[in-house]
Amino acid sequence: RLLVVDDEMAIRDALAELLGTLGWSVRTAGDIHEALMCLSPQWQPEALVLDYRLRDEVTGLDALAALRAQGCMAPAWVITGET
Repeated sequence: RLLVVDDEMAIRDALAELLGTLGWSVRTAGDIHEALMCLSPQWQPEALVLDYRLRDEVTGLDALAALRAQGCMAPAWVITGET
């Protein structure tokens, strides 16, 4: 189980498709609120992929902190398309 958090829908969809072909059960979220809504007792991610730059000055590190505060301790990769 893998959770992808990225504010760009095309990136979320592409990552979900790629990771799904590799055998991951993928859920996606566009922001922190959506990411937290993905968590449930029946579905906890085993890994996280977080875009560094989200909307409204929010970062993937902010999303990671919110997920950690809800007990999600999955390993995380923070990615960015910035140079």
